[in-house]
Amino acid sequence: MPSKILYYSTNRSFSAKSFLHDFPTALLQGLAPDNGLYMPNALPTLSPTELQTLRGKSYAEVACAVLYKFLEGELPRETLLEMCQKAYNFPIPLERLGENITIARLDQGITASFKDFAAQMMAQWIQYFKPQDQQSVILVATSGDTGSAVGEAFKHLPHTSVIVLYPAQEVSAIQRHQLDSMGGNTQAIALAGKFDDCQAFVKRAFADADLAYLNLSSANSINIGRVLPQIVYYVYIWLQLAENEHETLNFCVPSGNLGNSLGCEIARRMGLPVGKLVIATNQNDAFHQFLQTGIYQKIEPSIESVSNAMNVGNPSNLARYFDLYGGCIDKHGTVRSLPALAEMRQNLLSFAVTDAETLQNIAQTYEKLGVLLEPHGAVAVEAVQRLGLVGKTVCLETAHPAKFADIVQKVLPIEVEKSEALKQIEKRVGKAISMPNDYQVFKDFLVGL
Repeated sequence: MPSKILYYSTNRSFSAKSFLHDFPTALLQGLAPDNGLYMPNALPTLSPTELQTLRGKSYAEVACAVLYKFLEGELPRETLLEMCQKAYNFPIPLERLGENITIARLDQGITASFKDFAAQMMAQWIQYFKPQDQQSVILVATSGDTGSAVGEAFKHLPHTSVIVLYPAQEVSAIQRHQLDSMGGNTQAIALAGKFDDCQAFVKRAFADADLAYLNLSSANSINIGRVLPQIVYYVYIWLQLAENEHETLNFCVPSGNLGNSLGCEIARRMGLPVGKLVIATNQNDAFHQFLQTGIYQKIEPSIESVSNAMNVGNPSNLARYFDLYGGCIDKHGTVRSLPALAEMRQNLLSFAVTDAETLQNIAQTYEKLGVLLEPHGAVAVEAVQRLGLVGKTVCLETAHPAKFADIVQKVLPIEVEKSEALKQIEKRVGKAISMPNDYQVFKDFLVGL
């Protein structure tokens, strides 16, 4: 049996604490004790032969094969397969957009967002690994889709409370309704601030010794349990589109906190034939600017944009990218040591797209090709078209267009059909707690749970 994979902190190069934790510990803690992000101490491999054996398999079977490489020794393979079958009962439609571009629609889950892929699996992992009667609180900062995906996945778990913070003025109407009406053991908080403020509150609460008794955990992409499931769909999509074991595919990922694209970067390092990974952003282009100049400058405050899930001025998962390329950056955006920038540029491309370009792409893609995109998918398509990539490229559509019907209808006089999941959510009622941008108020709320 291979050695069990353990997890270290991205702050390892300057932290006074040195440790390796197993997966259950990393999952349940969310954030490492030194406020870094957990990373696996080894990456398993996906050989060409293994990839060929996965052709024709269901998504659940592919997910089990990939994830068991990280979880062997932590739970039985049969248990993991049952979890995957429970989590993944929805398709990934692939839609051609011209000769070399394919849209992968990751919007068919229970909340019509790609976040469902990770949230549904993560909830089962937490239920399996946490002490049976331990009361715990899941804190989530969301720029739109994470909160509802986590709420839906976790709201039936016993002995668990879910608190979701979102920026009051920067989510779409449907996203707000999803968040406010989750019910059960979930509570949405509409914060008078930016997503980065929500994220900072979550990280600060983890580091607050006064709150240790709450057994706080996170379902944001700061948690390694969110990252690992996001490796799988890159493998699955490659299996659907690659014509032979050596064909490479480019992937373009609309990016905010960088957790989604990180799944592709890890898949590439495991052996998946990935050509270029394109990090497509809106005006919150801190990573794009870093890749161009070698200088990191977080955007504070973040810029409001029509692709609101990407309104992140200081992406948390940049710490994991730095670590993979031999560098280190802390949660405040302070660069402790630079990564191998030349190697980064060899594997990663980036492109920043304005709101005007995003809206124009939505209109043109529909008018010319009859394909309806939402703002985040349009950012990815615009980036690929502007970069002129060679070879097959997959653009990820990360949410259902109906979640952004008001934005789509600014440029297209059409009725945007809701998915069945969104139609069901539309029937619910509920209300968020409005909260000022004051950590002490948030802390008092948590203490009063």
